[in-house]
Amino acid sequence: MSDYKDMLAGALDKMVEKVKDYTDGKSAREIYEEGVEKISGYGKRAMLMLDVTGAKEQLKKAYEDLGRQYFNDAKDSHGHEYDELFETIEELRNEIIAKEDEIDAIKYGDGSDEKDIDVEIIEYGEVVDDIGDK
Repeated sequence: MSDYKDMLAGALDKMVEKVKDYTDGKSAREIYEEGVEKISGYGKRAMLMLDVTGAKEQLKKAYEDLGRQYFNDAKDSHGHEYDELFETIEELRNEIIAKEDEIDAIKYGDGSDEKDIDVEIIEYGEVVDDIGDK
């Protein structure tokens, strides 16, 4: 029985040494405070990362709004350097409309006129004007 006690005591001594090595002789309170500080740092970092992500999304939306507004304002009188972009936008809009029509044809192929909702692609300015009228 004393062999087990000696083995257990030796294992506990080794564990205590490992804990001392890990904690560098710090008290439990010091370890706790370091842990709290690290966790607080992680929380602050996470909040800052969320703020950056939110700001990037707002910036992306601002660029989209700016581009949409420029497109609507300049679609008839833009510089030639934008011709390709304007053509691409028009082609994509037409492609979307055609595919939505195809989806409707598949969905309502039985000849019924029943639809869930009607979707229409309109100019950004028209949406803003409609909102202002209400």
